[in-house]
Amino acid sequence: MFYGTNVLFFSSLIKIFGRECRSWRRIAVLLRRLDAVPRSA
Repeated sequence: MFYGTNVLFFSSLIKIFGRECRSWRRIAVLLRRLDAVPRSA
């Protein structure tokens, strides 16, 4: 029982962190675009 609940807990954590990483990547890309605009202009 304990091992099963641990696996579920860690799998849910991995899913949450995966979503966070994706959102942070999007934010990083947006920041890079915003940084590139003033430099080119």
